Amino acid sequence: MYTGRPIYQHVKAGDLPSEIGLFEEILPPKSFGATPHTHTNEDEIFIVLDGTLHFLDGTDEVTVEPGTVASLPRNNQHGFCTPYDEPAQLLVLVAPGHFQEFFGAVEAAVKESGATSPQDIGAIIGREAAKKGVMIEMSDLPPSALALLPPPTQ
Repeated sequence: MYTGRPIYQHVKAGDLPSEIGLFEEILPPKSFGATPHTHTNEDEIFIVLDGTLHFLDGTDEVTVEPGTVASLPRNNQHGFCTPYDEPAQLLVLVAPGHFQEFFGAVEAAVKESGATSPQDIGAIIGREAAKKGVMIEMSDLPPSALALLPPPTQ
């Protein structure tokens, strides 16, 4: 659980001929789900089950609550966080679902390296994301997400 939150894989790419993936995330209070990033190979659909999230869709930041469905096509920058004192729960549908391998790859790399700082783990996430054709752009963090960043190391 490198992300500091549970991620439950419900449907993996090889489970169905359509190769979709479905996973569930529970975000702790005041945390990132994903910093601004762009997939070149996958489309994603987010279904908010509980809590309140901020979604970044392109350059628009939108506050979403339970029942919201957000469709985010490939090549569209997006991200999400919960800057609130309550956790949030969501389902994520990914097509194709091979992107789910990303989570295991990051977890293995973090364990292998012994990384513990947010900066070192962030670098691993960036490397593994690039292998999957995902570009992360921290400079596009919306204002509500900036307060969630750890203080810079000295």
